[in-house]
Amino acid sequence: MPDTAHTGTPSGAVFLSYASQDAKVAKRVSEALRAAGIEVWFDQSELRGGDAWDQSIRKQIKNCALFMPIISAHTQTRLEGYFRLEWKLAEDRSHLMAKGKAFIVPVTVDGTGDQEAQVPDAFLAVQWTKLPGGETPPGFGEQVKKLLGSPLDEASHQNAAANVPVVPHRAKNSRLWVGAAGVFAVVLVAIALWHPWSRGKAPDSARQSPGRNPEVVDLVSRASAMTQTSPTFDDPSKEAFEAAGKLLEQAKSIDPTDGEVWAIEAMNDIHFLRLSYDFSPARRQRATVEAARAAELSPGFHATRLAQAQVLVWIVRTDGSLKEAEDIARKLALETPNDQETLVTLGQSIAEQGRSKEAAEFFSREKMPYMAAVWYISGGFPKESLESIDQALALKRSNKCLWLRVNILDALFEDPNAVLQAADQIPQSGYTDEKTATDLLFVYLKFGRYEKVLEIAQSYPGDWISSWEGDDVAPKAVIVGQALMSSGHSDAAKQQFALALQQVEQRLRDDPNSAVIYWKAVIYASLGQREEAERSFDLYRQLHEQGGANITIVDPYVLNRIGRSEEVLKWLGEKLPLKDGMARFLHSEARYDVDYAPLRGDPRLEKLLRDTLPAGAKPFDEPQRGGVAGKTLTP
Repeated sequence: MPDTAHTGTPSGAVFLSYASQDAKVAKRVSEALRAAGIEVWFDQSELRGGDAWDQSIRKQIKNCALFMPIISAHTQTRLEGYFRLEWKLAEDRSHLMAKGKAFIVPVTVDGTGDQEAQVPDAFLAVQWTKLPGGETPPGFGEQVKKLLGSPLDEASHQNAAANVPVVPHRAKNSRLWVGAAGVFAVVLVAIALWHPWSRGKAPDSARQSPGRNPEVVDLVSRASAMTQTSPTFDDPSKEAFEAAGKLLEQAKSIDPTDGEVWAIEAMNDIHFLRLSYDFSPARRQRATVEAARAAELSPGFHATRLAQAQVLVWIVRTDGSLKEAEDIARKLALETPNDQETLVTLGQSIAEQGRSKEAAEFFSREKMPYMAAVWYISGGFPKESLESIDQALALKRSNKCLWLRVNILDALFEDPNAVLQAADQIPQSGYTDEKTATDLLFVYLKFGRYEKVLEIAQSYPGDWISSWEGDDVAPKAVIVGQALMSSGHSDAAKQQFALALQQVEQRLRDDPNSAVIYWKAVIYASLGQREEAERSFDLYRQLHEQGGANITIVDPYVLNRIGRSEEVLKWLGEKLPLKDGMARFLHSEARYDVDYAPLRGDPRLEKLLRDTLPAGAKPFDEPQRGGVAGKTLTP
């Protein structure tokens, strides 16, 4: 879709066509192209439709130099949509072109393959490119420029991509895929950056640490020391990883051919993802490039192969990449059976393939009780998870372990008093930490300890808190407003909501498609402004929830406050009987969380919760707290 700000038809423009649910991904691709100086037609307007708009789209498809359709699971599920008209118009135009002329440039951003893709035949006649999540490798923009600059077919671009082999054109339904971090693929330049360790080059085992620059060795040692992680101790701060990154950059400047430095820097960047410090596309791409460079320089080194496995687990995250990561990590574990980073990577690769219990038992055998507890929770094993976290606490009474105990008592035991007692064990010094403050704000709000919500909010210095995915953020004032509203202080609550709305609007001015629009819906719903809440909520779901076809875990707060509780009840009736890990978490939320406060007292909800009570959860024969009950507070 085009950028509606463009009304002309400049030479060399790329038209990005995508389903609305892929707007974030398409934006990343657009930004990479524009950074290379390429004109892009990319529509971010909320106001679509009408004859003028339709004619503008048709004109831009008729005049663009390249047509780039974004293909994904979202386009697969949407059998009707305006983007399909765009695809047809592009296919029709391609019939007027000489054979081999570069025009349609399909990009797949997830595991969707050409064999099953619901796309026009013209899309199947050309090579596709994999860009998972819209992540673009270095050289992406330059290769598109080469396509824009030449009318010749793929083979004729060989000189433009010097020293890079051209992939031969294949027949329909037998297309050769190009790796996600390879150079852009319509020219079919095959740099398999995701798998540089599979190029047939023998491991460079001759290069040993004694031959390395001593200053480089010292810098790497210092960087590693300041970011030493532990499955039991509290994690190093974001600032520590940033400082380590500077030391590693300094080491690279001394010897840019030291592959081990590149590998360790890749793992340092991956820690930003693992610890929810930074989920930005730039961070993911940086780690990917660093791991690939390490593989080119020192493919046989332990650190290089470990960095490769971590990229596959924490960045690529497909079924195939997780299996490959497991294979790599198992081999590394045989070589260095006591290396903690290797064991964590192996266990994570197992767990992410849906084998939670196997992962938990693996971590338990390796004497990593905290990690065992994490995956016993995921598998729904209350007794084992509590035993494991208590073992971890016996080793180190860290905030990290204390919080996981809170989570276990909440999600698996549903015992409000035990949850609150455990939460109270976390020292006040943790209230200034973003992750700890976020976790505690939500749990105290859930179980009605509103005075604690206010105390933590006053202690935490920032205006925004991070949510569970790291790159999603919430205005602190929304949580404070909810606590004040729930405790009867509506005037003070309205002041907090007004402040939060200002903060959200500022974020949306910077990024109109930001997920913070969800909090705009929450604010309006909290204030009883249904029409505004529904408008913001529907836009959020269109942009971030596959068009709102299905309810997700974050939706009930708004739905229950805009007169759509029946949808929530139907959804709970489908999800809770499944009794999987998500159903356990959802049961506790529906039973206690403020999201479901408007449904309190509905006999249908109570019956559903009783009928689906998980094994080990607190029975219903004692008074409940949370959502509508709790201590009063003075704002």
